[in-house]
Amino acid sequence: VEQELLTDAIRKILADSDWKIRVHALNSLLTLEVPLEGSLIRAVSDNLNHEQWPVRLAALYLLAKAQPDTFEKVLDWTARNDASIINRKMAIALGASVPDEVDDEAGLKIEE
Repeated sequence: VEQELLTDAIRKILADSDWKIRVHALNSLLTLEVPLEGSLIRAVSDNLNHEQWPVRLAALYLLAKAQPDTFEKVLDWTARNDASIINRKMAIALGASVPDEVDDEAGLKIEE
């Protein structure tokens, strides 16, 4: 299979209207250790803003693993601002700076 055709197919799946398909595709990219470059990084990055938290979580994890040296600012932003406490805690687990105070929906503090 030509690399360009495969990359194009993956990009289309990462933009699917069904968020569950996006999550499976993102997890597959991680499991199969598909190298991320150029247009694939952009397609994965677009999922950081998806309305469903599992899509954002999968994209965050995949990009953090693929770009550990250049992803700190995104992790820090996510730790402070994501609507999902799960995503905020994952960002911290992946290396984000711990915000001074972050409350989750249950009123619990995130501890270092």
